[in-house]
Amino acid sequence: ELSYIEAFRKSGTGAGWDFNIIRRDVVRSIPEDPETVAMVDRLTCSLKAKLEKPVGYTVSPLDGRFSTVRQRESNLGNFVCDLMRYYYAADCAMMAGGTIRGDQIYPAGIIRLKDLLNCFPFEDPVVLLRVRGQALLDALENGVSQLPALEGRFTQVSNIAFGFKLDAPSGARITFARVGGKPIDLEREYTLATRGYMSRGKDGFSSLLVKSEGGEVEELV
Repeated sequence: ELSYIEAFRKSGTGAGWDFNIIRRDVVRSIPEDPETVAMVDRLTCSLKAKLEKPVGYTVSPLDGRFSTVRQRESNLGNFVCDLMRYYYAADCAMMAGGTIRGDQIYPAGIIRLKDLLNCFPFEDPVVLLRVRGQALLDALENGVSQLPALEGRFTQVSNIAFGFKLDAPSGARITFARVGGKPIDLEREYTLATRGYMSRGKDGFSSLLVKSEGGEVEELV
């Protein structure tokens, strides 16, 4: 979707602006523009061979649908968080489900570069944080706080297990939370692999806000 924005300077002595924002949904019923299609084909023809490059193989379909990654455990979310955790030898890993953008099930077989770019289009780095157990728990609470809405903040995790109750009030829904099979120690410090987006406190993850952004969390990498 696109946003069409009109800005109006406020009248009178007061400074500032008023905005009128209209959402434009890009849907199949809108006809393609032939000149734009031709331009895109011309600009991307040299990329197509590179995008078809095989980078891996999966024996199981990987579920990246919005309806899965934004409200429940996903094998694709598990796999990516496992990679993040193993790469940094972290205690655990956490990623907002909305990071996964493909909205599809990737079938068993060859994984190509274009699949990765389709699934993870944002150049957002993986970071390693040192966080207290309370901050981890707060992040998990934030992840389930808006359910059943399909919010991108729902957490996909690695080496973390947690449960929640939808009928509990927002902010008090987690029923249990473990790291490495043991209950989270609220006073202990853990190393957490996550995305830079979350370390900047986006999507309500204020408990993971790093010191360079005005928070209290130490950023190791």
